[in-house]
Amino acid sequence: MAVEGDRKSGSRDQRVRNGGGRVWMGRTFSLLALAVYVFYGAAHLSPWAASWDAVDFVLALDRFDLLAMQPHAPGYPYFVLGGRLMRAFVRQPAQALGLWNLLVTASSAVPIFALARRWLNAPAAALTAAIALTLPMNAALATGPMSEGAALALLWWYLWAVTAAGERRTTLAWTGAAFAFGLLMGTRLSYAPFGLGLLMVWLAEWRSDGQSGEAGGRLESAAAPNRRRRLARLAVWPLIAAAFQLLWLAGLAAAEGGFAGMLSLIEAFAAGHFTEWGGGVTAVSMPFGDRLLQFLGDNVLWTGAFARTPALLGLTAALLGFAVVLHGLADAPAPRPPASLREQLRRAFAPGPAALLALPALAYGAWALLGQNIAKPRHAAPLAALLAFALAVYALRACRGPALRAPKTAAAALAIALAAAQSLTAARLVGLQAAQRPAVYQLADALRTEPVQHTVLYTWEEERVLGYLRVPVEARPIYTYDYFRAEVNADPAARILLTDSVLRGFRLQTDIPDSRLRKLAAFRSDSRLDPVYGTVTLYEWIR
Repeated sequence: MAVEGDRKSGSRDQRVRNGGGRVWMGRTFSLLALAVYVFYGAAHLSPWAASWDAVDFVLALDRFDLLAMQPHAPGYPYFVLGGRLMRAFVRQPAQALGLWNLLVTASSAVPIFALARRWLNAPAAALTAAIALTLPMNAALATGPMSEGAALALLWWYLWAVTAAGERRTTLAWTGAAFAFGLLMGTRLSYAPFGLGLLMVWLAEWRSDGQSGEAGGRLESAAAPNRRRRLARLAVWPLIAAAFQLLWLAGLAAAEGGFAGMLSLIEAFAAGHFTEWGGGVTAVSMPFGDRLLQFLGDNVLWTGAFARTPALLGLTAALLGFAVVLHGLADAPAPRPPASLREQLRRAFAPGPAALLALPALAYGAWALLGQNIAKPRHAAPLAALLAFALAVYALRACRGPALRAPKTAAAALAIALAAAQSLTAARLVGLQAAQRPAVYQLADALRTEPVQHTVLYTWEEERVLGYLRVPVEARPIYTYDYFRAEVNADPAARILLTDSVLRGFRLQTDIPDSRLRKLAAFRSDSRLDPVYGTVTLYEWIR
């Protein structure tokens, strides 16, 4: 025993001498990089509430009221609570929400690293976390006032927890995953399809119960207590998950005067995703093939993953190419006999780490494609992040194989270059987001010079932002051309202005000659940061 203990101790000392320094340096570098990420982000928090949803969140920091859309249903109470906590450090409301997003995002380096460690060593896992965290569009979300920033971070915590629950299948592990999912739902309800992971873990436990019951015929008396414990877990686990959802729902119900009123608001908002304002598949007159191409090609990849930056696309393609070559040079695994269809399905839905990441992501992708606004790439942010994570794991695992040293070194260098390029692009985008005045803010500045008594502006969603900015000109939302003409005729002395969003809607309803319009100005900001209202054109209506 003493000899064995000395051998273990010597082996540990040798590992420390051989690799301890590198591990220590890698951890130190990772911590320093994370600190730079946080401090740079904190210095460039976005001060703008330039969209309807952003205004909803900002107003909720002072008065939480779903009926007044402060914020809109389902309320996102954990996100609003985090923003209120940050008001102790940052008084500007949009920046308080951005600071909360940033801090929670920085914490997500822990679960990303832990997930990557299931396939990679510590330095490679740290590099994977860097690649996943520095996606430029997601970094911009992490310093803005929208709930996606915190939700993306909590999603990583949930995926780590549900993976642990799938591996251990204990009540404690399940409780951790259910708690993380409760935080996620109270921050962004549209990430609900990721709850498939919890269902997969529960189904795996249910199947194991059935299998043990069949095998227990020979030792029935010994298997009975174990079977009863499994049945108790199967009954208790859904109750634990429901309790963490009721925790935030009960808070909303208390704020809104009861569950009935709160649920009616949530139901109306959910249905709105499939109406004109929601941008769902049933509301937008776009061929499904075009919608799919825009979602995958632009929202997930070109904008979501590469921030419309050719250099990032090139580095990613090169890294993927090297990884494919390295995997091809590795020894082929021994052939297995073909599995039955039932066995293939069982393996696919087994709650292993890869399945618990991939299948919920596919479920969310279907929801984002069909039920979310196709014009807003931020809805694809989780898919872009998970793709970056999968690419990094795939590429860096290839570096461990028996291939030649030069290709492995090139692949590792490409991974480091990709993380660095993403970081630089993210820094520029985050700085631009903080410094550039959004187009709708520029519109508000121009309207302040208009004569208040005789000017009416007809808008769509811009009206919410203009009201928040207290523009003196009356802004009226309008959707139908006939109603617009009736209002214009009823006020012959007013100067009538309208935005291009209103004009596009009118032209879907009727022909409007150019002689009835005079272009006054066009206001522009970066369309990556504001894809819907990155360009706002102001027109005057000629009577």
